[in-house]
Amino acid sequence: MIMCKDYNKPTTHRELMNAVKDVDKNFLTLLQTLVSFKGESNKPINKKDLETYPLFKDIPIGDLVTIIRRKNLFNDYLNFDTFMKKGGAFGKHFHDDIIESAEIIKGKVIDKIDNKIYNEGDVMHFEKGVKHEPIALEYTVLKVLFKS
Repeated sequence: MIMCKDYNKPTTHRELMNAVKDVDKNFLTLLQTLVSFKGESNKPINKKDLETYPLFKDIPIGDLVTIIRRKNLFNDYLNFDTFMKKGGAFGKHFHDDIIESAEIIKGKVIDKIDNKIYNEGDVMHFEKGVKHEPIALEYTVLKVLFKS
């Protein structure tokens, strides 16, 4: 039996191995989600996928986009800050179990799917299952919420 130094309770080898498998699975899910955000995906990026992002860490999506997951709002709304340099983009993607709303705090974005331009103060809103492909037309900051 091994002692877990963080919790000071006995932990079996099996429990440790299961914990490592969970971490590996979450990491793989995170990587797959990052890849989906960079190119066209036929697989949805869902709430469970987004929940694998660590809190308060800068996560680069390519060279021109960085996201930071914040604590949930209203208990269950996933909350992200997104920073996009000019030309920064998310690949064509969709979410089949959550609605996405993104307020343009600063900058300008075009959704390549419908060619609609969003300016500072606008909100991009995508219902469940709607494909979208946002591209920054200038340096842009977004507040993004995902809700079931």
